[in-house]
Amino acid sequence: MLETQPLPVASAETAEAVASAAQRSQAAPGRTRRTRVIAFVARAAVTLLLLALLLRSISWPALAAALAGLATLPALAGLVVGVCGVLISTYQWRALLEADSVRMRFGLLARLYLAGIAFSHFLPTGMGGDAYKALYVGRASGRLAGSASAAVLARVTGFLGMLLVAALLLLLGRDTYSARLAPVFAVAAGLVLALLAAATLGAAFTPNLVSERATSWRPITAAVRFGGALRAALARPRALIVATLIGAAFWVAGCLNYAAYGVALGIHIPLGYYFVAVPLVSLVTFLPIAINGYGLRESAIVSVLGVAGVSPAMALLLALVMDAQVLVFGAIGGLMYARLPHPSAPAIEP
Repeated sequence: MLETQPLPVASAETAEAVASAAQRSQAAPGRTRRTRVIAFVARAAVTLLLLALLLRSISWPALAAALAGLATLPALAGLVVGVCGVLISTYQWRALLEADSVRMRFGLLARLYLAGIAFSHFLPTGMGGDAYKALYVGRASGRLAGSASAAVLARVTGFLGMLLVAALLLLLGRDTYSARLAPVFAVAAGLVLALLAAATLGAAFTPNLVSERATSWRPITAAVRFGGALRAALARPRALIVATLIGAAFWVAGCLNYAAYGVALGIHIPLGYYFVAVPLVSLVTFLPIAINGYGLRESAIVSVLGVAGVSPAMALLLALVMDAQVLVFGAIGGLMYARLPHPSAPAIEP
């Protein structure tokens, strides 16, 4: 997909990053910096280990031969569908912002979306793409809380849209490969839903159940703010439903994105299988153990497509093609970031 950051984790970190920036908190800066460095080193080690194990198991001649046989037209179709995914996701973000009375120009939001991909993947900054977008829009509109809430809900409603797409395909699909993935998908999705429910309930009860000192601990603070955004969203069910449907459209585009590149590489599996396999891969990358999901995502794609009889070399090549698309979008976003105007009132729609 275009962005594969773990859903609830990325959303909680976004809520905390935006709140911290708004408050300019300086509490225990040394400890926070050391903790982030340790976490980054650990995730980098896991990423390198996963990639090393994966690359050692691949036939390089088979990989080169498959790349040489890439069909041009399906590959171009995949790129077009990927661009459509960017536009759909931007539209979803805009709808959520408008639900919080934040009105921004669509063109600016599309550029910010691409810049967010650059932040998430390879710009030299510790700020994630969602946090950067929320901060920019919040400062431009003067509504930081609404901007942060929209960034959080874009992830959550995207996840709900993903469940909707995958559940429909599992109910309507007839291929045996999807049936094999159904139990694993149900368990993974159930765990994430349980985390979302726990965060929503925790936002209401945590401040009354733990000490004031404990609530200042960053993970608890992030979870409370994340749950608070979800509780606020439940008060606007119409906006939540609309955003979820747009999120479902985004995942349809994302699955077709994979399928088009699969056709270009000569991978022959049922189209419906992508609509279960791709969401399952996204759920696997929910685990915050690798940098931007690299290594973990590729390993998951190789395993999931292997169920349908796709060779490891072909599955890895599909994963690498998708990675390349994200990096291209990120490179474009990096260029756009350098030319973005300073956050100001003119960015707001009249």
